[in-house]
Amino acid sequence: MKEKTVFQELIIRFKDYFNIKKLTWKEAFRRILLYVCVVVFVFAGYSVVEKYYTDYVTQEKYSQMMAEFPSETEDPDAIFTPTEEDEDAFNLIDMLEFSGISSSYSYSYPESGSGDVLTSGGMVIGSSYLDVLNNRNEDVIGYINIADTNVDYYVLQYRLDNDYYLKRDIDLKKVTAASIFMDYRNRPYGENKNTVLYGHNMRNGSMFATIHKYKDKTFADEHLYITFNTLYEDMVWEVFASYKTNVNFDYIQTSFRDDAEFEEFLKNCKAKSDFKYSADPGVNDRILTLSTCDSKADERFVVQAVLISSTKR
Repeated sequence: MKEKTVFQELIIRFKDYFNIKKLTWKEAFRRILLYVCVVVFVFAGYSVVEKYYTDYVTQEKYSQMMAEFPSETEDPDAIFTPTEEDEDAFNLIDMLEFSGISSSYSYSYPESGSGDVLTSGGMVIGSSYLDVLNNRNEDVIGYINIADTNVDYYVLQYRLDNDYYLKRDIDLKKVTAASIFMDYRNRPYGENKNTVLYGHNMRNGSMFATIHKYKDKTFADEHLYITFNTLYEDMVWEVFASYKTNVNFDYIQTSFRDDAEFEEFLKNCKAKSDFKYSADPGVNDRILTLSTCDSKADERFVVQAVLISSTKR
């Protein structure tokens, strides 16, 4: 009898394996269970790889965009002492007020002209924002930067709710990393008492994950300043509170009935802070609130800062 080759032997075993007539109920159950486990494993693996890939692509997209964004000054201290020309370069545009907490609003953008102030790089102040709006997304209202963190992003705002950019990037694609976005109740052109920005706590360190560094007192003491600029205003903020809180605390309150209510709000925020900061905002100040998720679903980590320098565009 002619000896079978290895390939022929594999074919025979393959046929026997899928020969239903030779299967016992026990063997059939074992195989079904095995196949289900393989499918679950493959699907789970695909989901994990896709998530990390999309997070990586999203972070690279924002990093490239911010790298291309022209700096308006090479001297970081200059933002604390703006020139008179810079102060008068752009005035606030006459805007429509909110008609209600869930209403939409409209505004026009400042246009550059022959008398506009140029930066050292030859850019008209504000023109780079306009480029982004024209080319990428009209919901871009500014950008935020914190030294020695991954926080270096354009900030967006959807006019109707806080869900839209919780799930979308600057190109409106649905991704887990999503975007840094401003609370829809805030006005990017107005002087809000409490401006609230949101960002996901991503495992790869992107978005607002690295504001958790403010849990460390040494880091917090060495990184007191946050740059958050809008289309209409360049601003520097000084941190006065950082803490973990339950969502039951309304730290994202954006409007206040009177000075007394705002003063009580500031008192509660400072009392919650993990560390005591030198900055001490009062009722006449404006504050910035950064919010991201913490270890539990109903917990948030919050960093709050008071406005210390402002230059109208």
